Amino acid sequence: MKYILRSNEGMTFNSGAGVVSRIDGEHLLQAVHETSSLARQISEFPVNIFEILGMRNLSAFIGELFAASLIRVCDGNFIKNPHQDGYPDLLLVDDNGRKLLSKLQQNGQLREKGPFSPFANGGLEIKATCGSVPVRQPVVGSAWRTSRASAISALAA
Repeated sequence: MKYILRSNEGMTFNSGAGVVSRIDGEHLLQAVHETSSLARQISEFPVNIFEILGMRNLSAFIGELFAASLIRVCDGNFIKNPHQDGYPDLLLVDDNGRKLLSKLQQNGQLREKGPFSPFANGGLEIKATCGSVPVRQPVVGSAWRTSRASAISALAA
């Protein structure tokens, strides 16, 4: 699949210490391509892993593939949150992040949820959605649609 990357595009965010961090657009694109390649390889398994997982688990699985790819292409600037319920999914390990992790390791806190939910230095939360969720649409004239239309009309007046 071809993607268009505008020059100098990427993603900037502030660390927990207020330091502006950036992920280069090329790294994001490389992680997307790597994730697609992994998904293609998995689709060649003799059983349909994607069908077995179902949409919710598949979304989480694809998110994990992307996170692992992003960690790999970002040259050690991120690690997976060591706590499965921690926030964010990927921890920023700039100088401040390394110091925080070192202190947590010295204090024997690497298995605790508290220091990783949220992680003081921040990082990236990864979200992926696969499939669609069909939702029954209200019909014209239904009470729900009429009340919404009235509210919109009142706001417009």
